[in-house]
Amino acid sequence: MAGPLRAVSEAITSHADVQDWLRTAAFEAAMRLEGEADVQATSMAYATLLDDLEHRFPVLLEAVSKLTGGCARLALDWRPLYPQYSRLYLDFGVDFSVDRFYLLNDFSGCSFAITAVSRGLPPGFPFPNRPNEANGIIAHGGRCVGLRIREHNIGGGRRRTIAFLPMGYQPLENLSETEAAEALRQFFSDPRPAPH
Repeated sequence: MAGPLRAVSEAITSHADVQDWLRTAAFEAAMRLEGEADVQATSMAYATLLDDLEHRFPVLLEAVSKLTGGCARLALDWRPLYPQYSRLYLDFGVDFSVDRFYLLNDFSGCSFAITAVSRGLPPGFPFPNRPNEANGIIAHGGRCVGLRIREHNIGGGRRRTIAFLPMGYQPLENLSETEAAEALRQFFSDPRPAPH
């Protein structure tokens, strides 16, 4: 799953069985809200949709958890006013947009994981004072860590910086690729449980 996560979410949403369920369930939930568009009614309708998703697609939910090393869950973006635009997506529970995901098999792959995330950088030269950016999640042994790669325009040249974003810890900013790979190795080899 080192490819663009948007494409993975679109593939899940566009699967025929998911489309059939979404089309019916999202519209029915929206119709039940007619005349009751308050927050509580909307919240209850959404919770009912999530329960139905869990009962209808338990194998899909389990596969998402397994393929992401437990770092993501399948989530529902339900739009009661426009139910035809409802969709499923991978939710990593972070406050940044995740472009790429990489499941690390062993520590020798830390540099490959960084390269996989950097493939999410937009093509083209970055604008001055506005770097190109790609964000990713890297997983190993049930632990997850965020990585932000920025490509800066420096006097007509390019410079990359990496931010290491371990959930529950202070981020490490402006790392080189070598420093980021070492931070990954240290984080994943730490025997202490990851914070929640």
